[in-house]
Amino acid sequence: MDAAHRIGGLIACATHKGLKEENQDRCRCGDLDSFKILVLADGVTRSLRGGQAADIAVNTFYDVIKESCVSGSMDIMTFKRAYKLTVENLKQAAKYDISESENKFETTIIAIVESEDRFFITYLGDGRIYLIRGDLEQGIQLMVTHRVGFALGGALAPYGLLSNPVYIEHSKSFNAGEIIVAGTDGAFELETEEYTPVIKQVLDKLRNKNVLRDNGTLTEALNTLLQELAKSRSLHDNASLGVIITERAKERLVNKE
Repeated sequence: MDAAHRIGGLIACATHKGLKEENQDRCRCGDLDSFKILVLADGVTRSLRGGQAADIAVNTFYDVIKESCVSGSMDIMTFKRAYKLTVENLKQAAKYDISESENKFETTIIAIVESEDRFFITYLGDGRIYLIRGDLEQGIQLMVTHRVGFALGGALAPYGLLSNPVYIEHSKSFNAGEIIVAGTDGAFELETEEYTPVIKQVLDKLRNKNVLRDNGTLTEALNTLLQELAKSRSLHDNASLGVIITERAKERLVNKE
């Protein structure tokens, strides 16, 4: 591929089971030169096969998105195809499961794609997504979860979609570049005065230039952060984090005095 079409930057994700016996979170990311793909899923706790549902959702979304990226046809419609195919795959998995539970394959989803000039984002369920300026000086939360009171009001399942997915298309417009930080709800569950907000801890990691050497060092930093959170017993749920750093943002951080 022509180097002129490489978008550069960094991408990484990590997951931790927290204090739960089983990790029902899944994450997957990839760098395709002209696109970067990040997918996170959180199996619904009440579901008997939540982890399997999350696995199916992450891999289905990733494969559908990758196919569109390779063919040069990535758009919001790609996400809609991914939702449809994921439901079909969940239905197939539930069909061959011998358990009696009707709600056994349920999961949330977050999917983010970076292209040369924009981000494509979709989500259904819980979690958080932050859009941050590449110099780390300003940021906003993009995600409004589907939770209503204490009940999850958005998920993917064999019976279809619980609520409507959200679709966002964001043009790259910051002179300092962009950083996307996404996570499942377990990563952000304790936002009290007793704990430093997780998003602040992520940004503190990104201020270390050694973390920005490559995708491997960024992945290691996310793993370390989740381990630190678990050690302090602030991870009661499974937790996953993903980060996308544009090339412009990486350069800004690396060259920052």
